[in-house]
Amino acid sequence: MRKIHFISTLKHSFRYIGPAFLIPVLLIALIDLHRDLKRIDEWLLSLARSVPLLLEKDFHDRAVDADSISFEEELWNRKLFNDYARYNGLAWVYTLIEKEGKLYMTAPTVSAEEALDRERWYFFEYESAPNEFYQALEKGERDFINYRDEWGHFRTIILPLNSPAGNPYAVCIDLAISSYIRLMVRTTGFKSLIILFSFCLVIVYISILTNSNPAHSHPSRHLLLSRKDLQRIIDSQTEHLHRLTEKERVNNLQLTNALYAGQMGLYAFNIKSGRLDHAFNNLLPETLGYEHGQYQLDLEWMMDHIVDPEFIPSVRILWEEVVTGRKGPSFMDLKMIHKEGKTLWYRIHLTLQPGADREEDCVLILTQGIQDVKMRERFLLQQVQTDDLTGLYNRAYWEEYFRAIQSRNRRSDLPLIICYIDINGLKSVNDNLGHNAGDKLLTDFAGILNKTIRGSDMAVRMGGDEFLLICPQTYELEFDEIWSRILKNTEKLNMTMDRDYMLSFSHGICVLNDLSDDKEIHSLLAEADRKMYREKREMKNAGLTILRC
Repeated sequence: MRKIHFISTLKHSFRYIGPAFLIPVLLIALIDLHRDLKRIDEWLLSLARSVPLLLEKDFHDRAVDADSISFEEELWNRKLFNDYARYNGLAWVYTLIEKEGKLYMTAPTVSAEEALDRERWYFFEYESAPNEFYQALEKGERDFINYRDEWGHFRTIILPLNSPAGNPYAVCIDLAISSYIRLMVRTTGFKSLIILFSFCLVIVYISILTNSNPAHSHPSRHLLLSRKDLQRIIDSQTEHLHRLTEKERVNNLQLTNALYAGQMGLYAFNIKSGRLDHAFNNLLPETLGYEHGQYQLDLEWMMDHIVDPEFIPSVRILWEEVVTGRKGPSFMDLKMIHKEGKTLWYRIHLTLQPGADREEDCVLILTQGIQDVKMRERFLLQQVQTDDLTGLYNRAYWEEYFRAIQSRNRRSDLPLIICYIDINGLKSVNDNLGHNAGDKLLTDFAGILNKTIRGSDMAVRMGGDEFLLICPQTYELEFDEIWSRILKNTEKLNMTMDRDYMLSFSHGICVLNDLSDDKEIHSLLAEADRKMYREKREMKNAGLTILRC
């Protein structure tokens, strides 16, 4: 019988396990790469959703032609957009509207060279816009595209939106392809190292199998030296991991992943000296505009130079509580000062890390920029507090506001005038002309209020055709002037608008001089409500006409 070399046969089969192992690793890495690219697009989407917060709410209601926005407002918007683009590493940020089949930039970023080239960039015609821009505006659906024009090669998001009055426009963000590639490398760099490390292990594994039996293998001295060099590189790369326990190894890999993916900085500060022991992924000074040698990473320098003075007492209290063990791992949101003077939001996590003795105890501080998160919070808060149709404050905000000033009995707001307003004939307009005409009637009135009232006043849509006007620190004679301006602007609108209805409304006011007596407040509010309905009845009896003949 022929002798079977079992071990040799097994080794021969195992040679193919290496490549077979590498293929699924590569597939998993490619799938994860696709997820990472998707995360970059989600990041661009979140930035685009925040852009409208930089503009006045009615900007795209007013941006209808080349002369409708003042040069001063354009310069202010330009500064905000330039700062926003620079802080987030974007090439261009701009909004677009379509008029007569052409696209116009209404609020673009403008470089210094472009500002010298032409004075005004508001309502600049975007002649080379790709067809995808037109399609996104037409369909009202966001789109991501890669395109090249005279300004460069970009990954771009097009986000169609509507102004408070329903005018369509698009927010566009261009990320240079070079920046896009850098983000990809930063996001996927750790995964690439894992793939490379696995590939090296496979090469070593196959080489050992091929040359393990001197009787069947005669490797050259050059190959043996290469194999030893490769093994030495692998050993040096993984030496620190071998010194850790299994649990520490897992935590270390997870931490490294999190720091790369989340763009976070991690710092270990010695408790006794307050100085930095070690830094992982030192991003904080870079994102605050400092270059190497321009900063010191010790607590006192950071308190004096980069922590906003408003938050210094809270940071010191949190540090003391974590160091003394009164609190476990804790976090807080605070503002830090950029080298140029602007403030940026960060979240810091503090964790006590005991050392071998008290001299080596340290606090781990994890830092992460959350400027975009704070902008989204502000946007969401605005969404909750405002009426979707008119853009005025809603009933929920008014009730919260009134409870707040009543609980503090704020004398600075008194006397406080509350004016109940009811739109006349809204039901008739809805029934005869349709709900779109009724919605337009409501937004016309909201526009008059926004145009007329003072900065300290507040307009609220309570629901349906009912509105409130709140005027702090106002006497009746002062309010009469405000109401006179509202009536005058209404008359102008009725004379100039080409519609089948007239805007008309009834009102009743009360004056609150004392916020401590609930019974008197309810009595005054009820009286204002009665005045408003009495005025409405008088108008009807006088033959008030809402629909035009």
